[in-house]
This record gives sequence, C-alpha cells and structure tokens, in this order.
Amino acid sequence: EIRRIRFSLFDRLVLTPVELVTAWKASLVALFLIFLLSGLGRNGFSFAGALSRGFTLGLTYLGALLMGAVVTPALLPWIPGRAFSLKGAQVGLLWALLLSLTLASNWSGASLVGLFFIAPALTAYFAMNFTGCSTFTSLSGVEKEMRIAVPVIILSIVSGGAALLVGRFL
Repeated sequence: EIRRIRFSLFDRLVLTPVELVTAWKASLVALFLIFLLSGLGRNGFSFAGALSRGFTLGLTYLGALLMGAVVTPALLPWIPGRAFSLKGAQVGLLWALLLSLTLASNWSGASLVGLFFIAPALTAYFAMNFTGCSTFTSLSGVEKEMRIAVPVIILSIVSGGAALLVGRFL
C-alpha cells in the first residue's frame, strides 16, 4: 500500500516563521555590511549614500529573505522544477524585476546586473533552507542539490556585489 503525505499550504506556512527566526542574526550582519558597502562611492564613504543606496539594497535583501522563506514555500507546488534552489531563483528573478521597475529604475546598467545576480541567488539560498522542513526531500537529494547550488549562489552573490560596486563608480 502506498501512503500519501499531505503538505498543504497551511502546513508550509506554519513552518515559515522557523526559517525567518533562524535567519535573523545573519541578516543583521548582512544588513550592516550592506549599509557600509552602500556608502562607498567616487568620493570615498558617504553616510547619505549609505542611507539612500543602503535602503534599496537592504530592502532587496529583506525581500529576498521573504521571497525565499515565505513566498517560495507557499507557492512550492506551482513553481516549475524540483530543486528548491531553482524554485527560489525563479521567485528571486521576479523580485529583481519588480525592484528594477520601481526602486532601482534609475540605477546604472552595471548595478542592475548586480541586482539580477544577487536577488535570485539570495532567494534561492533562503528557499533551499526550506528543504529541511519539507516532507518529500531525501538527504541524498538535498546533498546533491547543495553541491550544485551553493557554489552557483556564492559565485552569483560575489559577481553581483562586484557589479554593484562597479556601478557606483561609473
């Protein structure tokens, strides 16, 4: 007899606060670093620049956290693909598109490239963390996904960060 396991929208949403709580300490450090790096520009460090650019980049980070830890799990059955990181990256691309059309609409081309590298990577990372909460993942499947996704996520964040910094000086 084959058993069916239910993992309803409610079941998934009940678990999302766990993901948010586990991410808060690292998020504080990330937001502080975003603030510091946002202040860098042609004339050195600018507190006003850190506030203005840091706001949008901080919102990018927090939005990616919510998109990966809440929206992706909520929409899990309807997002194409099997890998949680791939599902999160798709949601992250939509988040980057929304930001590029609103808050980041006046950014340079290099900065927009950075946004489109960073937002999907962060969202993919936070979505991948949800694998431990799901009822249908196996340890070997999670390990395989992480071996592939983590290096891509790191490369995307580093490349995106470099593009954002280059965009400040153009």
